[in-house]
Amino acid sequence: MSGKRAALVIVSVLVAAGIGWVLFIGVPRWYGSPATATRPAPAAPAAPEDGRTIKARLFYVSDDGARLT
Repeated sequence: MSGKRAALVIVSVLVAAGIGWVLFIGVPRWYGSPATATRPAPAAPAAPEDGRTIKARLFYVSDDGARLT
């Protein structure tokens, strides 16, 4: 391999490593992760003041898997 070709390969590898560092390490550090930010806990749902309730009927798959029970 000639000297110019070896230098071109070395420079190409260094540029690729620099781009990889920026994409996978630099950018996440610069912008940070929104998941690490502290958020206030959600408020508990308030009980209805007028006494309304909701009736719900739940159905489950039967043991044979062919119907709902």
